[in-house]
Amino acid sequence: MLLPAPEGKLARRTYGDDLHRMLDDWARTWGATVAVGDTVAAALDAYLGVLAQRRARGELRESTEKDYRKHIDKLRQVFGAVRLVDVDVPMLVRWRDVRGAKSPTQFNLERTSLLEAFKVAVERGMVGTNPVAMLGRMKTTPRDRYASNEEVNAVLKHASNTVAAAVVLAVSTGLRQGDILSLQRSDFGPDGLTFRPSKTKGKTRKALHFPWTPGIRLAHELATQKVAAIAGHWLTRRDGKPYTSDGFRTLWDRAMRKAVEASRPAPNAAPNLNRFTFHDLRAKAGTDGDDWGLLGHLDQKTHSRVYDRKPRVVKPAR
Repeated sequence: MLLPAPEGKLARRTYGDDLHRMLDDWARTWGATVAVGDTVAAALDAYLGVLAQRRARGELRESTEKDYRKHIDKLRQVFGAVRLVDVDVPMLVRWRDVRGAKSPTQFNLERTSLLEAFKVAVERGMVGTNPVAMLGRMKTTPRDRYASNEEVNAVLKHASNTVAAAVVLAVSTGLRQGDILSLQRSDFGPDGLTFRPSKTKGKTRKALHFPWTPGIRLAHELATQKVAAIAGHWLTRRDGKPYTSDGFRTLWDRAMRKAVEASRPAPNAAPNLNRFTFHDLRAKAGTDGDDWGLLGHLDQKTHSRVYDRKPRVVKPAR
């Protein structure tokens, strides 16, 4: 099949040990026995309730809420037993020094969840101020992995029709995995695909329309199912139910693993194919496409900084 032309166990254990040592220090300083309603855990629980309400109103996808829950679980390990009134900037900086050293990206995600949890706590009178607002994000380097057509085709050779359909649609449109899994059959019409991305909101939440192209038609053909899709989803399992994020990720990892193994020139040799993520396909679409608005960003700088991953062609001086 050809495309149409256009952290390890040791690190996790060390991180966990560091967090437990920090939490023990705080327990000795502030006292381990506190009222449940006075703790950061109570604020995190309140924030979980807000996320559930947002999902019920259709403002948040279930997969996104699940990601937030993972961040909150990490925060609970560190701050769960700490009193809200005892959380201050020096304490947060100590956490940043440990977490940020392991993964700046994950620190930024968890910081955002902690910031929002404290906002909820302030609104409900659980605490007077939000110290997390004084803690800045860590600077990260945008990912620069570019998947070539040859690399994508190598994975497609080992992919199921479901994965192949999602891959071809991703490199054609730049849609995120979550958006692809939530697509309905009714989103495809006589003039092409019309869809409202999940990560745009407010006044910028505009639908994107993709006219039919060879890539989109190929993806649509690969996704054709004989079973009736429950709720009309575009990609479904054999029982007609939609794929979960984890379920689809398993299929993607299986195809990638087989492609990497098949690229080895000899049994014990290094593979010729380096792994890439499904999200890298979004960057590929943004890099290969002529329209920087393809990915739904209203800011061209965001597209250039994060998603345009090919070397910049410049004219020599002489």
